[in-house]
Amino acid sequence: AKSDSNRGRRPSKNFKGGDRKKPFDKKFSSKPKQSEPHKKSNPDEIRLNRYIANAGICSRREADTFIAAGSVTVNGKTVTEMGFKVKRSDDVRFDGKRLNLEKKEYILLNKPK
Repeated sequence: AKSDSNRGRRPSKNFKGGDRKKPFDKKFSSKPKQSEPHKKSNPDEIRLNRYIANAGICSRREADTFIAAGSVTVNGKTVTEMGFKVKRSDDVRFDGKRLNLEKKEYILLNKPK
């Protein structure tokens, strides 16, 4: 029986625990792990939250909350899934109103000293 004087202490260095594993006792196989191929993203598809943000409704983070609340429909179906991809030709509606992507405007500013 162990004495109560060693309670809460670490075992001494010369303690030989037979069932303890050594930290580097891993066996490595010669075959490298094969990772699953990454999906190629379609350049015509963008995430739904970005589509809503580009339409000028709100920010991308706010769009995530609207998507989760079920306020957004794509092609007549309510979408609550995060990361849903849409095409530019899809019918995206927010609270019943159809969203159109805003045309990007580039402004050239010359500011000499």
